[in-house]
Amino acid sequence: MSYAQNIKGILLDGKNNKPLVSANVYIKNTHEGFSTSKKGRFALELSNQALVSDTIYFSHVGYLTKKITILEFLKTNHVVCLYKPSDQQ
Repeated sequence: MSYAQNIKGILLDGKNNKPLVSANVYIKNTHEGFSTSKKGRFALELSNQALVSDTIYFSHVGYLTKKITILEFLKTNHVVCLYKPSDQQ
């Protein structure tokens, strides 16, 4: 099923809940991507070719990359947390 719309959210440091500035948010194998704002916010304009099974990647220097499908993201509260390798237990 294709999915055309904008998706918005916020990217936070998973340990201290502070916004991640200039993090990358993109959909693999597309030209759709965004860098987060000073408040960690992002918005992706999805094309008509985007599928709910497509994967959104969230990355920032020093943090582990997180992958989530568009469908999974739409089921969340649109807040994504990234963790540093040292934060993992």
